[in-house]
Amino acid sequence: MMKKNFKDVIQKYLLGKADKKEIDHVEQYYDDLQSNLDITQEKSAAQIEEMESRIWDNIYEQQKVRTLRRSRQAYLRWAAAILLPLFLIGGYYWTRTHDMEINLAEVGPGKMGANLITGTGQVYSLTSLEDLAKLEGEGIYREEDGSETTMHEIVTPKGGYYQLVLSDGTSVWLNAATAIRFPAHFTSGKREVFLSGEAYFDVAHDKSAPFIVHTDQQSTRVLGTKFNITSYNGQQTDIVTLIEGSVEATSNYNEKILMTPGHQAHIGKQIRYTTVENAEDVAAWRNGEFFFDNTPMGEVMTKIGLWYNLEVNLDNLPDNRLNGLVNRNVPLNKLLDLIETTSNVKIIVKEGQLTIATNQEK
Repeated sequence: MMKKNFKDVIQKYLLGKADKKEIDHVEQYYDDLQSNLDITQEKSAAQIEEMESRIWDNIYEQQKVRTLRRSRQAYLRWAAAILLPLFLIGGYYWTRTHDMEINLAEVGPGKMGANLITGTGQVYSLTSLEDLAKLEGEGIYREEDGSETTMHEIVTPKGGYYQLVLSDGTSVWLNAATAIRFPAHFTSGKREVFLSGEAYFDVAHDKSAPFIVHTDQQSTRVLGTKFNITSYNGQQTDIVTLIEGSVEATSNYNEKILMTPGHQAHIGKQIRYTTVENAEDVAAWRNGEFFFDNTPMGEVMTKIGLWYNLEVNLDNLPDNRLNGLVNRNVPLNKLLDLIETTSNVKIIVKEGQLTIATNQEK
């Protein structure tokens, strides 16, 4: 385990991509750090603040021991990055959900929260839009033009979202369980970022420097435009939806498509190009809504799991599909009631997971 890049393992854990062995190791480190802290029970704001203080003190004291190996020092840094945002954004259960009763009425929607991981490996918790501005004022987030460019990364956990402005003025909205890697400042003639998850881009126009978003399956190239990209781990295709302007999307198989507004490209081994009646609605998550357009129940459940930070059982799914805009800033039980009513399904908590009930269970 220690031979691996621990930063990568922590990021995989945040994004829900870690395998069982990696999860076990990370959570064992949590246990070692937090000792007898019990955060499985509901805490008051004062109790949470006191626990955060104790964790930081623990981290600080252990970091003062210079004989620690580099791997251990790295762990302390990353553990701090995980623990505080998990308290602050309120979407994480310390033990697995199948180890406790879940009151659906108390499972709230996602909240603003992310981690900034700087090119030097420092990690900062982001819980408001002002946090980046503060870091910029301290000379941490931005660099002066002409200095050696370093790459930063912002990661949202399940149940989190964030918004940032890049050095060229491009605005980016990050959905839950998303990571974006970007330079502290763009060099002349080159604007490139790297995405995993879902993000909406409002790109500042610069005809001398195309803006390129790279994912695992494709690259989207623009000059100035508004578009949404969905590229979660496990998707068979990336989905690029163009709201305004024009983009050129290129798959890893070197197939290209020049997109016009109101269209969507599903990009994998091949590119499927379709019309979207209300393209802006695809990014309705920015405004607190789920957008479902003849969406299969498995995709509906997955989106709910990401936003409410819950495990989802995708076995034995019905053929039902969902249409419409659904408020995603409500307690989980209200959302499930609405979906059950409109989709003629029953969604239950089974073994700590959201599950579509079988006929026998209804």
